[in-house]
Amino acid sequence: MQRGLSREQTGVRMVVAGRWLGVAVLCWLGGCAGSVVLDPNPPQGFRLDGEWLLDPLGSDPAPRRRALRQRGFSIAMAAQDFPVIRTRRMLIEESPDSVGIEYDGGVYRDLSWGVRRRGLWEVNAGWEEGRLLILSEAADARARETVTLSDGGRRMLVEVKLNAGGQTLEVVRVFIRQSR
Repeated sequence: MQRGLSREQTGVRMVVAGRWLGVAVLCWLGGCAGSVVLDPNPPQGFRLDGEWLLDPLGSDPAPRRRALRQRGFSIAMAAQDFPVIRTRRMLIEESPDSVGIEYDGGVYRDLSWGVRRRGLWEVNAGWEEGRLLILSEAADARARETVTLSDGGRRMLVEVKLNAGGQTLEVVRVFIRQSR
């Protein structure tokens, strides 16, 4: 019967524990998408389904592709994965555990509540303080989309903050519900 771990076994366990602690600290400091616990249940009356048209007067202008490329390759590439920053129309279908969003040009996005992998992104979607939060993280990029409804559910405010390649892009888009 062995009384304890050898020095070698103890050293290996300490290295492994140290690595996990390092990952946990980095996620805590960096805000890993999956480390934030969001409520999977929408607040009472929070309905996204229907057709939504951009309110150009209430919205930031869509960032121009050329201007993004001049700021850096990483931010330009990452911005392509967030069609809400350019779209003028959204058609949203909603189920209890997800939404499907059709943007201009036939681009489609499935969004399920909870933590999921979508291409290069780890996406965490759910509710916090009456707002829908969509937190996305890739190897060298991070995004936060905040969706708030107002005016009895007829007005949608979408705030997008995207960090990639040392650059930050912040865009506010406002949409008006056309139908439900």
